[in-house]
Amino acid sequence: MAALLIASCALLVLAAAPSAAAKNGFSFGVAAGDVSQHAAKLWAHAKKAGKATLELQSRGRPRCDEGDQGEPKAKAKKSDNFTINKKVKGLAAGTEYLFRFCFGDVASKVGSFETPPAKGKSKTIEFAITGDYDAQKAPGASKPYWNNFDVFKRMLGENNDFNLLLGDTIYTDTEVPDVPTSEIALSVKQKWGKYRMNLKQKKLAALRSSATTYSHWDDHEFINDFARGMNEFGGTSQIPGAGLTATNGETLYQRGVRAFRDYAPVTYSKQNGLYRTFQWGKNLEIFMPDERSFRSTPADYQGVCNNPSTGEPDLVPTAPQSYRDQFALLIPSLATPVSQQCLDTINDPNRTMLGQAQFNRLVNDVATSVAKWKVIVNEVPIQQLYVNPYDYWEGYAAERRRLIDTLNARGVRNLVFLTTDIHANLYNEINFNSLGPDPIVHSGYFEIITGPAATATFAVEADRAAFSGANAVLYNRVLKPQPPDGVGTICAAIDRFSYAQVKVKAGQLTVNYKDIKGQPVQETSGPDVKGTCAPIVFNAQ
Repeated sequence: MAALLIASCALLVLAAAPSAAAKNGFSFGVAAGDVSQHAAKLWAHAKKAGKATLELQSRGRPRCDEGDQGEPKAKAKKSDNFTINKKVKGLAAGTEYLFRFCFGDVASKVGSFETPPAKGKSKTIEFAITGDYDAQKAPGASKPYWNNFDVFKRMLGENNDFNLLLGDTIYTDTEVPDVPTSEIALSVKQKWGKYRMNLKQKKLAALRSSATTYSHWDDHEFINDFARGMNEFGGTSQIPGAGLTATNGETLYQRGVRAFRDYAPVTYSKQNGLYRTFQWGKNLEIFMPDERSFRSTPADYQGVCNNPSTGEPDLVPTAPQSYRDQFALLIPSLATPVSQQCLDTINDPNRTMLGQAQFNRLVNDVATSVAKWKVIVNEVPIQQLYVNPYDYWEGYAAERRRLIDTLNARGVRNLVFLTTDIHANLYNEINFNSLGPDPIVHSGYFEIITGPAATATFAVEADRAAFSGANAVLYNRVLKPQPPDGVGTICAAIDRFSYAQVKVKAGQLTVNYKDIKGQPVQETSGPDVKGTCAPIVFNAQ
C-alpha cells in the first residue's frame, strides 16, 4: 500500500535527481494529518525560512521544477521553528496521494497518504495505535534510554490505511533516570527541541511519511498530569528526581499548544480544542475528544488527597477500606482511611474532564453516527483500575458515569474505546463498583489500552511508586482476580513496549496486541510470562 508506493517513488526520484537529494533543504521526513475524504494537512520541516511549493498528485511521481509557478505555495517561518503546515482541499475520496515540498529544485522526502473512502462505501480498514514515546538519552549515553523506536518500524510494516499517534508524543518531563530537572521543557523552544529529538529517530519519521497519521496530545506535551487551572506540577515518585515545578498553567497550555501544532498537522480551535472526528467509509468512524483543554484540576491538586503518612496522593483512594487493609503490610499508608474531602472531590458532579459543550458534542456525534463501528480514541483510561486514578476518567467519577449512562441511554452499540497513556496493555469491560461493596455494574462497553512505544512501562512505574516487586502484586492481586477480589482485567500485559493493530469490517472489529518485535503481546508481571493476549474480536450487534 502506501509504503510500497513511497519506496518505488523514492527510487525514481533518486535516479532522476541525485543532486536534489544531496542538497536536501528539509529534515525529519513529511507527514499528512487530519485527512478526511476531501482535505488534508500536509507537514514538513525546512532547514531555513523561505517560500516553498507543494507538489501533490495521485498519479506518477511528484517532482520539483523551479519553473513551475502553478503549484500551491507554503511558507517555512522561523517563528514556527521552520515547520510547514499546509491545508489542501478538493481531494478525491478513497484515493492515494504522493506529495513533497520544494524550495526550487531542492526537495523534501516523498510522502504518501490515503483519503478515507466515501461514507457510504463498505471497505475493510486497517490501522494501528500507540503512544508514549521518548528518545531521551541517559546522561553520558549515546543511544535513547528506552529503545530505538522499533515499535514504529513494526507499525510501518503493517501497511495500514492510517496510524494513530495518541498522546505523550514528547516528554516535557522525561522518565529517564538522572536527567536533571533543569531539562524539563517549559518553553516553546525547549518543546520544539523535544519534538526534533524524537523525529531524529528515523523509524518515527518514516512512519509519519508513509501514511495518513492522526496525532493527538495528552499531558506530557504540557507537563505530567496537566490541567490548565494548575500552577504547580510534579513531585511524583514516578518521575525520578522531579520536584515541584511552579509555572502558570494557562501560559504552559498556550506554549504546549503552539509547539504541538508546529510539529503535528492537526486542526485546533479555542472553542473546540483538539476535538475531531473522521469517518472511514461505511464501517468506521473515529472520535478524538480533547481531554486536556477543558478539564477541571485533578482531585489530588494541592494536597486534597494526600495520605497523612506519606505526604503524597493516596495510591488507591476509591478502593473500599476492607480491600486497602489487605495490602497494608506491603504499603502501610493504606491502613489510613481516605479523607471524605478527597472522596467528595473525586465524585463532585461539577468537575469535568471534557467540559459540557464538548461532552454534549461527543455524545451527539457518537449517537448519530451512521458508521457501523464507533471508536472513541481516549487520551486516558476509562476502565476501572483504582490505582492512582486522579488523572484518569476515574478521577472525574461523576462525568465518567454520566458519559457511559448517556451513551447507553442513546442506544449506542458497536462502540469501542482505544486508549494509551498508562503504559500497559489492558483490555477489560468498563465497569462500576468492581471491588464493591455495592454490586458491580456492567456497561457493555469495552476499552483496549496499549503502549508504551518508548518510555517506562506500567510495571516499572509501579515499582517506582510503591516498592520493588509491586508490579507482581498489582498483576496478581488487583488486575487479574475477578470482582470483587480484583478488577478482572481480561488481558493485562504491563511490561511490554507495544501497539494495537486494528482491523475493521462490516460485521467485525478485531484487535491484536503486538510487541516491539511485531509478535503477539505476552501477559507479564516482571519476568514471568503468563500467556499470550489473544486477539480481541467484537462482532457487530
